[in-house]
Amino acid sequence: MTARASNIAAFLILIAVLLSTGIWVNQLWAEKDSPTLDIIVDRKPDHIEIYIQLPGEAIESVFAGDVSQLGDTNGFVDFEGLRNGTWQHGAALFGKLKAASAENSINLEMTSLMVHPPNRTLPFRDPIEGLVATSVCGVEVPRQHNTLADLTANVGFYADVTSGNDRIELKLPSTGRKPVSVRVREFSNGQQIADLRSSLADSGLLRIPARSPYRATKY
Repeated sequence: MTARASNIAAFLILIAVLLSTGIWVNQLWAEKDSPTLDIIVDRKPDHIEIYIQLPGEAIESVFAGDVSQLGDTNGFVDFEGLRNGTWQHGAALFGKLKAASAENSINLEMTSLMVHPPNRTLPFRDPIEGLVATSVCGVEVPRQHNTLADLTANVGFYADVTSGNDRIELKLPSTGRKPVSVRVREFSNGQQIADLRSSLADSGLLRIPARSPYRATKY
C-alpha cells in the first residue's frame, strides 16, 4: 500500500469511528461558526430551565412562531409594547416546540423573551447570564425601526420534571428550512457539565443525554 493510500485509509477509518460514536461530521465544522441556536440547560432536582439565544427571524423560520405578536402591521418590533411582558405570547411563538424528559412529555413554559440589536447583545454563557438576557430589559429602545431580522432574541423556558438529570428531548417543528447549527451547554448545581454541538435538520429531534448530578469534590 502506498503512503497516499495509507493516509486515505486512515482518514476513512477515522470517519467511521466518529460516525459509530455519534460524533457527526457536521459537529466538527460547527466548532468554527456561531451556532444558530445557542442553548443553556440548567438542571435542577425537580425542574429544568432552558435558555435559548437565536436570530430574531429564527422564531418563525425554525420554531414556526406567529411573530405578529411582536410587532406592528409593517413588521417592525414594538419595543415599548414588549416592556409590558412577553410570557403571554409563549404559545403563539414557541407552542410548536415539543419537549420530553425520560420519554414523558413535559410542559415547556416560556417565561420571558427579550430582543436586542446586534451591537447590544448581552453575554450568554451560563444560567445566570441566560436569566439576565431573557428577563432584564438592559438596553434602551433603538431610535430606528427594527424587524426581527435585525435583532437577536433571548428566550427562557421552565418545566417541572420527575428528575432534572433525565434525558431531555426537544422536537422542532417542520418549516421547510435548511439545517441549523446548535450548541448546548449543560449545568448542574452551578457547574458546567457538558458542551455539545450538532446540526438539526428540519423537524429535527435534539437529544440531550441523561446526566449524573454534579457533586463538588470534598478534600
